[in-house]
Amino acid sequence: MLNRWLPYQVIASRLLMRAGFEPSSGACVFQDQLQDALALLYTSPEVVRELLLRCAAHQFEEGDVQIWWHPPRRGVRVPASDAPLFLPFVTAAYVRATGDTAILQESVPYLRDEPPEEGEQEHCFTPEVSEMIEPLWQHCLRAIDQIRLGEHGFPLLSDGTDAANTESIWLGMFLCEVIRCFLPYADEKSAHRLSERRDELLTTLERHGWDGTWYLRAYDRGSEKIGASSNRECRIDLRPQVWAVFCGLSKERCQLAMESVWQLLYEPDAGLLKLFTPPFEEENRPTFIPGNRENGDQSASAACWAMGAYGRLGQSSHAWELALRLLPVYRGFDRQAADQYRAEPYVMAGDVSAHPSQLGRGGQTWYTASAAWYQFILLEELLGFHKEGSVLYFRPVLPEAWDSIHITYRYYSATYRFHISKTCSAPTLDGEPLTGNRILLQDDGRIHEAGLCPAPFSARL
Repeated sequence: MLNRWLPYQVIASRLLMRAGFEPSSGACVFQDQLQDALALLYTSPEVVRELLLRCAAHQFEEGDVQIWWHPPRRGVRVPASDAPLFLPFVTAAYVRATGDTAILQESVPYLRDEPPEEGEQEHCFTPEVSEMIEPLWQHCLRAIDQIRLGEHGFPLLSDGTDAANTESIWLGMFLCEVIRCFLPYADEKSAHRLSERRDELLTTLERHGWDGTWYLRAYDRGSEKIGASSNRECRIDLRPQVWAVFCGLSKERCQLAMESVWQLLYEPDAGLLKLFTPPFEEENRPTFIPGNRENGDQSASAACWAMGAYGRLGQSSHAWELALRLLPVYRGFDRQAADQYRAEPYVMAGDVSAHPSQLGRGGQTWYTASAAWYQFILLEELLGFHKEGSVLYFRPVLPEAWDSIHITYRYYSATYRFHISKTCSAPTLDGEPLTGNRILLQDDGRIHEAGLCPAPFSARL
């Protein structure tokens, strides 16, 4: 899956065809294109570079973006505040992994048009190219600065799943992580301002986002809590629990929240992790029936995040159980499983139904960000494959049943063969001892042999 099918799914369905069985429009989707880039950081960085600059050219002067467009520029502008944040998030990941700081100075024009009117859900048109041209790092700053806060101090969100002017707690966590990742690439003045903003938001998240056993999902327009233990619907939502781990909130609270996730959202018999529970039944909530799509099913992207969050907390057994259960081939081990799943066993499905009559049925295959997220999180969080320019940090946590793994990585003209074994006593590279599992990669046309030691099974990845 990691070597062939996941990259193929990303490239064929998401980047080239930009369609699947659903949707089938062929449009470029801003945050989809950027999320997909994460799968190609180590194998096709030149593709990621081009995607970053292309997406930046579909940002408006105010910092918001075209949510989707048909080339060259006909598309939709909606008041969604989460999509622009993927520009600084993926830019920071690209620069960290490749060392290509020159991209930050690449000049990119903005788009120009009147912002959506108050209450306007979407606006489809062909905008003008603005005369305003700025380097990529300033595009990233504008993406961060376009976030508006509500009365509780959390980002306002209108993304189709929450009502307009909902204060999103998980988005506040994502914003904190975006700022942390982008800080090294901002100018000194902006970095100081962003750092203060992040500190204030982290304090607000702990003060007003904690519900006693897990983190809330949001506050709606009437200041009612969503994702609270007192709610009849959506008592606990997966997304704020996992992003609390990633953005660095209280480890004790994160441990408690992720224990609640395992107890309340994970269904081991069905092999799925629900997005939230119980699903919404009210007429004014999402249009999907309970247990399907964004209404309490398994969102594969969110399940991938949970896989990484458990790894971060040192709960490797949970992390690897999710990793193996998320593999589509798991759904086709026998005829009964295949009849229940009813989807391809070789590509990721965007969602798996939790509705009793359709339990375990796959949906939205091919066109889903989960293929990229699975590739990215499994490599970086579980296998511990973390590259910073020409330096590779590699210390995987192996499942208890695995004694060893072998990975081949091509670095320009060089080939590195990694042999990770639980019998390893000391790491080596080409027969010479290594300090830790840190490797300085060389573009020298040679084949290098490395013997590495895995981290303890319960270690933080």
